[in-house]
Amino acid sequence: SIKNMENRTLAPHVDSDSFLGYRYRAADAIFSGESEHEILRHLDNLVKNGMLATSVHDKVHLCPFTLHHDINFRELCPHCNSLDIVKTEMIHHYSCSYVAPESKFLKGPEYICPKCNKTLRHIGVDYEKPSEAFVCKTCENIFKEPDVRCFSFHSQKTFNVDDALLANVY
Repeated sequence: SIKNMENRTLAPHVDSDSFLGYRYRAADAIFSGESEHEILRHLDNLVKNGMLATSVHDKVHLCPFTLHHDINFRELCPHCNSLDIVKTEMIHHYSCSYVAPESKFLKGPEYICPKCNKTLRHIGVDYEKPSEAFVCKTCENIFKEPDVRCFSFHSQKTFNVDDALLANVY
């Protein structure tokens, strides 16, 4: 009974089958036979009536179509929306000012500048690696940050990250 739970913690437990990704085992036992949504409604009512205190345990992103946690965050090429992107070091050749992904300079074990054909021997003298970037293997676009979209395994729908719902787990 609820009276026997006085001064005890109702802790969430990871459960990938739950829409929220967590379940409250003690609440499941008390409200047996009720749906997951109904149990959470009962717990919310207990909080509203001052019978339960809360603290945030986790935050979970939910699909806006199904309210389910099973979401994959995908990084995409901002030009063609391909998933086939790789992070790479950029190389800046000092003498000719050419900047490109490291893969463009690699010729066997050496770096050869594709613009002027000079061999790059010493980092800091001949060239630098100023930053990392992403390269799309589909369209060869080079970009600093990929676009991020969500794919819901539960609804099989794709949506913007901003459209994902953020739920507190107490």
